[in-house]
Amino acid sequence: MDRLPVASDGQVKVTLVSASPEPAERGNAAAPGVKRDVLLRWEAEAPAAGGAGAATVEYTFRIEYDRQMGLVGM
Repeated sequence: MDRLPVASDGQVKVTLVSASPEPAERGNAAAPGVKRDVLLRWEAEAPAAGGAGAATVEYTFRIEYDRQMGLVGM
């Protein structure tokens, strides 16, 4: 599981661009006022031996905001 970043005031837009593999499920966060999909969940086998059976999950997201605005904490 992972979570896309969320701006509390709505001035920053975050969009999932691509994911490999695609998430098995997308859901809403349990945060007040958050009404869009920000939680990502993948299903994968986790063999006890590790290493050789490891899986890679890659995803890209876009952050859009006003040019006059500065972001802190990224």
